Amino acid sequence: MPKQAKKFDLTLTSAEAAEIHNPPVTSIGGRQQLERSLYRQLQATPNQISLDDKGLGKVLRYMSQYDGTNPPAGGGGLQGRLHRALSRPLREKLGL
Repeated sequence: MPKQAKKFDLTLTSAEAAEIHNPPVTSIGGRQQLERSLYRQLQATPNQISLDDKGLGKVLRYMSQYDGTNPPAGGGGLQGRLHRALSRPLREKLGL
């Protein structure tokens, strides 16, 4: 059996984490599941998010492919909030 890939551990500032905390999600669906998963992680480990390969891929897709009417970091939709919350930690983790 192959080894599990190392997770991407991201440390967010309080302001970045607040983008995930607001608003709470009450409906169901792919976007809501992603947001709820990130929210739960931040509740368990404040300012810390850990993503496996599948989770990182999902976050990157939502950051780049949805809500195309606004600039990537603009707007109040999930795409903008993910950009504001995760762009800096991802750049640091990936050395960009």
